[in-house]
Amino acid sequence: MVKEDSDRMERVSRRMNQLEEVNNNVRLLNEMLAHYKPDEASISEKEVMKELYAQCEKMRPNLFRLASDTPEGDDGIADILRANDDLMRVMQSYQRLVEGVRNGTAEDGAVDDGKQTEQQTGLADLLMLDAGGPRSPTATTTASALPPVLPAPPTPPRQSLNQLLAQKQQPGSPAPGGEVASPVPTPQTAGVGAPSPQPASPATTEVQSLQDVFVPIESVQPGSVGPLTICQKDNMQIVLHFARDTAPGRPDVHVMVVSITSNATERIQSIVFQAAVPKVMRVKLQPPSATDLPGYNPILPQAAITQVMLLANPNKVPVRLKYKLSYMCNEQQRTAVGEVSNFPNL
Repeated sequence: MVKEDSDRMERVSRRMNQLEEVNNNVRLLNEMLAHYKPDEASISEKEVMKELYAQCEKMRPNLFRLASDTPEGDDGIADILRANDDLMRVMQSYQRLVEGVRNGTAEDGAVDDGKQTEQQTGLADLLMLDAGGPRSPTATTTASALPPVLPAPPTPPRQSLNQLLAQKQQPGSPAPGGEVASPVPTPQTAGVGAPSPQPASPATTEVQSLQDVFVPIESVQPGSVGPLTICQKDNMQIVLHFARDTAPGRPDVHVMVVSITSNATERIQSIVFQAAVPKVMRVKLQPPSATDLPGYNPILPQAAITQVMLLANPNKVPVRLKYKLSYMCNEQQRTAVGEVSNFPNL
């Protein structure tokens, strides 16, 4: 009995961790797609979105296995199905908005039906795995094969899915999901009146390129704003240090130093930090001091990777910084993604 309880708790903990990772990736990719403009997106932003999409692709098999490991009747299956819905939806949005892949040239209603069928297909896949049955490629090609598979509980998620799909199919709507821009009919209208015909074109100062801006780390002096810890995961820690001065000749460019440390006893290799910001500002990461960290030894001074980050914000709008940290530990690729919601006013 004790062993069964222990196994159940371990299974629930593993499920919660995996679902949290899926939801974080989906949320970040959704938000980046909501503000995506092909002609204005930077290379760094496109790379972050591409890697987030690749992570989402890798997570789908994990959801399938998670569903198959969840006992029938367990309340957790609803969370898995919901996460699978969100994952498929954001992957389709990325394909449509970034890669230009479309399911057809039919009218919005017809395309919505196709999207809905694909979403139901994903639910059916998970439910079939949960029931221990084989995954049939023919049974998932038409909606008529779904009713025998889908039980009654998924009804509310299916209604929510229809609503979100209807929002996603709004002509010209940049919001692919429902988490970022809740007022879908007026996307990207933060602080802008709804009646405006072009809410995404407020009077703003053009952000100049950071290509020719470089700040040596030796010249950076600490400012009055204290360090900000933006990530603590799997013994990895990322801290932002804010410089006293702006970049020479660019008063609109704030200077920060990214510090990455590890408390893991294993050596951490191939460390890559990436960052992305909204279109009204620009971000640039200078080359890091290193890409590997030795195993942590409490007797020796802790090693750290430092990297100068430049942020151009001429319009002085609140900063929303999304980041991704990827690295190798014990020959396994690991990733940490997140958003800095408490960025100080500089």
